[in-house]
Amino acid sequence: MIDWIWTRTAVLANIWAYLAVFALALLFAKVLFPRHAEQYPIGSDGKRVVTLDGKFPGYSPSDIEPKFRELGDDGVDAYYAQEWQLDLIFPWLYALLFAIPIVWMGQHTTVPRWLVLFPYLAAVFDYVENLTMMAMIRAWQRSGAVPAAWKVIATIGSRGKWFFLCLTLAALIWTAFARFVRRPG
Repeated sequence: MIDWIWTRTAVLANIWAYLAVFALALLFAKVLFPRHAEQYPIGSDGKRVVTLDGKFPGYSPSDIEPKFRELGDDGVDAYYAQEWQLDLIFPWLYALLFAIPIVWMGQHTTVPRWLVLFPYLAAVFDYVENLTMMAMIRAWQRSGAVPAAWKVIATIGSRGKWFFLCLTLAALIWTAFARFVRRPG
């Protein structure tokens, strides 16, 4: 399975594919997400309320319902739209953004191929978080409460995403070191 993922990613391990993925990720990070965030209310601190997705190193189950209250009805609707419209695409973009250089730099080195799993696992955990967040938002809108099990699942998704993103960063550093610093033996 690892070789299958490595070889499928290697198909994209060229400058043009990477630049396309980079441009799309940049579009999401610098244009689409910020434009969407304009729909969130201004908090008591005078700043726009931010969602839980970007909270490093993840959030806890007790953070969820207070965040929904802080967002209000319109903000929760906007949060659902963000999850549905942007956050179902973005995880694959950043997975490729990180997996391509791991494969590209690692092709002619001795780095283990399983390093390429880290960005994809981050995306999988991000999907767990995003899909659970969508379910929690709908439950909140129906009843004003979120099932405890869903809070735990979303928290696991969030923390797993950040854990594997940190491992991805370490894999990128390891791969770059192996590619550019070490001399072939």
